[in-house]
Amino acid sequence: MLVGKRFLRNYSLLACIVISSSALAQQSAMDAFYEVTGVSVEKSPGTLVRVAEYSNSRLTGAASSRIMYLSVDALGQTVPATAAVAIPRGEPPKGGWPIIAWAPGTVGIGKKCAPSMTDNLSKYGPYLQGWIDRGYAIVAVDYSGLGTTGRHFYSHRESNARDVIEAVKAAFSSYPQLSRAFVAMGHSQGGLAAVGVAETIGNLDISPLQYKGAVAFAPSNGANHGYFRFVERAGVSEPTLLAYMLYYSATLKLATPGLQYSDQMSSEIEELMSAAEHQCLDELRATLISAVSFPKHFIKSSWVQHPALKKYSEKNQAGQRKTTGPLFIAWGTSDSSISKNMLDTIIQPSCRHGSDIQFSQYTGASHSTVLVQSRVDVAAWLGQQFSDNFKSPACGDAFKAS
Repeated sequence: MLVGKRFLRNYSLLACIVISSSALAQQSAMDAFYEVTGVSVEKSPGTLVRVAEYSNSRLTGAASSRIMYLSVDALGQTVPATAAVAIPRGEPPKGGWPIIAWAPGTVGIGKKCAPSMTDNLSKYGPYLQGWIDRGYAIVAVDYSGLGTTGRHFYSHRESNARDVIEAVKAAFSSYPQLSRAFVAMGHSQGGLAAVGVAETIGNLDISPLQYKGAVAFAPSNGANHGYFRFVERAGVSEPTLLAYMLYYSATLKLATPGLQYSDQMSSEIEELMSAAEHQCLDELRATLISAVSFPKHFIKSSWVQHPALKKYSEKNQAGQRKTTGPLFIAWGTSDSSISKNMLDTIIQPSCRHGSDIQFSQYTGASHSTVLVQSRVDVAAWLGQQFSDNFKSPACGDAFKAS
């Protein structure tokens, strides 16, 4: 009996050691995948750098992997970026599995915030699972600077869009079961990236890929000026909105040579910027909730009038040019982050430029639940795009599944 107990105790200890060793090995392999030392950036954007198994993915019914590829950042520099790829199992349809290129909402700006470093794509996994079950392949970007060493330009319309486009190019070059046809799709920050795809892809050579359009859920408009002006006038203490502002500030500092945090905000908030640069959204919110109380009004009025902020906002503003292909924008009437007025600054001028935009509102939907409440319409819209059977309503009108 004692021998049996000793055996079980030793066996349990051995099992723990094996499990711990396996977990350490998986972590080591994942860390090695995101390492960019020695990665050449001399090749063209969209070039595949490496592929690795996405072994901890919760996605089912799909073969999942991580890819590293070359993209272009907000300063025009070629940089490594990463993404997750999920391809439905089984025999692909004629022409291959159609692609949804997914751009996530705000996750943070630090290296560790990459969605592909999580097992559930930063909580978007269940939503994307629904599209896999419908026969779509997923290419889910991390955005350059997340996962890889470098700088993430938060809510930067053009560079976030390039991450999406170049990820599809890289994935298509590696997986022969993928279709040439793809749609860009994104939420919140990713919604702006999806709009950015529609606004920039016409100037890029994406052959042999076939771009079919974009879906933007509750997109921001990219104009930071209005956001900072609102915060300067009204103040803010809500942790999520404050986190967004800190991420914006970090990006503005990256994009503007010589700009300092002290140019933008009071010293009480400036002390939180180190946390913002490294902590992902949930962790940063917790830090802000537990932080020593700070003044409600902390944006400097001189910053709101600063020419650097105005210049950046004008360049990053969505809606100032004609889109390529159709663009579907979905928004919930109970969205506390994105207002209808903000969306009008995208839709109205873009329609005047000759764009093809459908704008559908979902009564009672929040910033997050609009993803689910719009699914039927989006599924019908996707079906039309990939079958080339789309009849566009007037620009700005709603799209509804028949």
